[in-house]
Amino acid sequence: MNASLKSLNAALRKLQKGQALNAQTLLKLEKLQKAQITKTAYVTTAVALTDEQKREITLELGFLMGKNFEIENRVDKKVLGGMRIKIGSTVIDSTLKKQLSEIEQELLKRVS
Repeated sequence: MNASLKSLNAALRKLQKGQALNAQTLLKLEKLQKAQITKTAYVTTAVALTDEQKREITLELGFLMGKNFEIENRVDKKVLGGMRIKIGSTVIDSTLKKQLSEIEQELLKRVS
């Protein structure tokens, strides 16, 4: 068991006993948490995300993908609404611009 994992286990035992963690232990846990961040999710929206929205997206992505994420919000008014999430080469596009484009393509198929 590595030192970081031992520190985490010791901190968890203290918390289970109702003991407070000292500042040094909290700093170690924070460093361990930051080390666990494995992916950056680039989230493009029409307006800036609030901190609460970033937290919700982080939790949802973590739940769905089983990884820890750091959110980098990019603002692009061209998306109109919704969001586009890019993680590595994976893109999840639920923007209004994308939806309108798909509707347009479907209508063009029906006309021709």
